[in-house]
Amino acid sequence: MGERAVVVGATGFLGSHLVRALVEQRREVLAVCRNPNGARTVLPTPVTFAQATLPHAPWERIFSPGDTVFLLAATRNAPGHNLHDYVAVNVDGVEQLVQAARRAGVRRVVQVSTALALDDTAGAWSVYVRTRREGLDRVEAVARDGLDVVSVLPALVYGPDHALHRNRITNQVRALLRNRVAWTLGRGDAKRSLVYVRDVVQALLLAEGVVGCTRLVVAGEELSHAEFNRRVLALAGQVARVQIPLPRRGAMLAARLVDGALGNHPGAGYVAALRTLSASWRFQTTTGLGLPTTPFDTGARETLAFLGRE
Repeated sequence: MGERAVVVGATGFLGSHLVRALVEQRREVLAVCRNPNGARTVLPTPVTFAQATLPHAPWERIFSPGDTVFLLAATRNAPGHNLHDYVAVNVDGVEQLVQAARRAGVRRVVQVSTALALDDTAGAWSVYVRTRREGLDRVEAVARDGLDVVSVLPALVYGPDHALHRNRITNQVRALLRNRVAWTLGRGDAKRSLVYVRDVVQALLLAEGVVGCTRLVVAGEELSHAEFNRRVLALAGQVARVQIPLPRRGAMLAARLVDGALGNHPGAGYVAALRTLSASWRFQTTTGLGLPTTPFDTGARETLAFLGRE
């Protein structure tokens, strides 16, 4: 496909990988980000830039008829954001962007959310998940008025990152290699689907060929936190110096105290972060489109090689 690709959230962890893949396809790319000067240090050339952020941006002056818009920007799942941040970006902001895309004659919107948005229970304890679910519903309502929207829903994504946007799982690998402290919450036995970043990028590119309003789940190999620690250290040729199973009840109590002291929203603080860490992330990749699944050992080796060059 030769249409212009507009990547909103281009300097994020996933956005930077997508921009590289589009440039390799010799696509015209407009990278929309908060800081174009910083973006030039992590994105390849030739790429043009537009400065804008959710929720308020002059989208009508950015979008052109026939564009494919990749919507990757969001308020991340991290303690410290307030309820307004999540709603303004993940719900109202994405809805306004897609409405503007429809008015501008954009060909298709491919947005990234999270597979946890499909979990009917997670929204009860996570503001991030709840707002991502509501954002999906709002965007798909706009799509019914005449716009192709494909929502790509990955599980936990990992892989090489960059200094402007660290990846949470890759940071866990950094800490594990640096300290060789294999900690888990409780026994660390909840299974989590881990998706290599290249697989998500391929799903985004394949999504351009999907017509209508569709959700694509991108899952990967399932590992518990304890298995993750063992596999990463084994691939790095190391062993844990110490293993620390943190008592779940005690960790949750400490998280509640910290949230109370900092004034964090109950669903957007450290308690929610711990519940996300210990939740079971088990999903099946959408079939029929040839979506790839990289084995964890392959993705982890590539991530370790990247970390070795830092």
